[in-house]
Amino acid sequence: MADVKPGLYHHYKGHIYEVIGVARHSETQEEFVVYRSPDKHDDLWIRPKAMFVESVIVDGKQIPRFTFIGMVENLNRAKDHGNREKMREINELFLR
Repeated sequence: MADVKPGLYHHYKGHIYEVIGVARHSETQEEFVVYRSPDKHDDLWIRPKAMFVESVIVDGKQIPRFTFIGMVENLNRAKDHGNREKMREINELFLR
């Protein structure tokens, strides 16, 4: 199974998420990806790792459910400098 590293990921439906890391279920040992929206740090989500790395079919094409797009530091730098334009560029780049 593919590795999932911390960083920013583009979801095939257009949103960008920050992966915090991979956690393991205490009873089943199944791996889960822990992630959140970069602008909603209090809302944590988990998804089975197997589902996170799988492909989906969109318009007859097989594409990754999530695609790694970069390290969180890039987004944090844009936020720190109040650079909303840079954050918009990151989103628009992957919404096409």
